[in-house]
Amino acid sequence: MRDKNLLQPIQLSLEVREYIERRLPSTIMDLRRAIVDDPNFQLEFENRLRLRTRRSEDLLSLCLISWFVPEELGFLLRLEISNFEKLFNKEDWIFFKIFSTSKEDSLRLIFLTRRWHSRDFFGNFLKKGLKALEDLEPRFRSKERVQKPIRKRGYHDHGSRRPESKWLPSFDESFTQEQNEKEEREFHLLKLFHRILRILRNSSESGES
Repeated sequence: MRDKNLLQPIQLSLEVREYIERRLPSTIMDLRRAIVDDPNFQLEFENRLRLRTRRSEDLLSLCLISWFVPEELGFLLRLEISNFEKLFNKEDWIFFKIFSTSKEDSLRLIFLTRRWHSRDFFGNFLKKGLKALEDLEPRFRSKERVQKPIRKRGYHDHGSRRPESKWLPSFDESFTQEQNEKEEREFHLLKLFHRILRILRNSSESGES
């Protein structure tokens, strides 16, 4: 944090936990009890959650908060957010990957980064995640009847074949180059993630010694 000199890592961890736990919506505990205790609910539940937001900041906050909710819900929440990781820019993707790794790594990153001031972190960032948490809903299996496929008889292609002169080439070199560049960017981003993760864990070990 930009004002981390006012805090110690352990103090920050305690303040984050206290802040979140005091504001957790009661519906989260109701949802957890329904999933674990109600067998009828379990038969219909898809093991998926419905998120009402797609904003990167909200998803990052939700990912961090997932470590402070019941374990079953936290795991499902992180899994659901991972479906939207393509929405993140490079910086947010790094934060998401670390926030998905462990609570300790997440809090260490928050302490060391200059992305947030403590006032912004508690007064804005965490509030967004708690609001998104309040809007969380379980996904249920559809009870609609399955539509049986209609079998067709005969041959239905009446001259739809493309003329030889209009066939696209079977090999697109520009696509291959674009794909290679994309894979290279993803590779370097993954290397950066692992490098930052090592820095966080080394910092943690040096702080404990």
